Amino acid sequence: MSFVRTLDHKMTDSHHHEEHHGHHHKKVPAPLSKQELDEVPLLWRDRCAAYLKPLNDCRLQTFSLPWKCDAERNAFMKCEADYWRERAALANELKLADLEKKAGK
Repeated sequence: MSFVRTLDHKMTDSHHHEEHHGHHHKKVPAPLSKQELDEVPLLWRDRCAAYLKPLNDCRLQTFSLPWKCDAERNAFMKCEADYWRERAALANELKLADLEKKAGK
C-alpha cells in the first residue's frame, strides 16, 4: 500500500472514529451532493469541502466583503488546520514506523 493511500485510509478511519465518540462538538455541514461537489475545485475536495460551499455562497451573496462571512470562513479554516495537523501527525508516525522497521533489519 502506498504512503498516500495508507495516510488517506488512516485519516478516514480516525475521522470516523472521532465522530462516533462525540469528540467533535462543532456543527458539521451536510455532505455535498454530486452536483455540489462538482462545483468544488478538485484541489479543495477533502473532508472540509462541505465547509467551502457555504463559505463561497456567503461570499457571492455579500460581494466578498472582508467583514462578512466570518463564521463560515473560520469554520472552513479551522477544519483545514485540524485536518493538516492530523495528516502531519500521521505522516510522522508512518516515518517513525518506517525508520524503526529499517533499524530492526
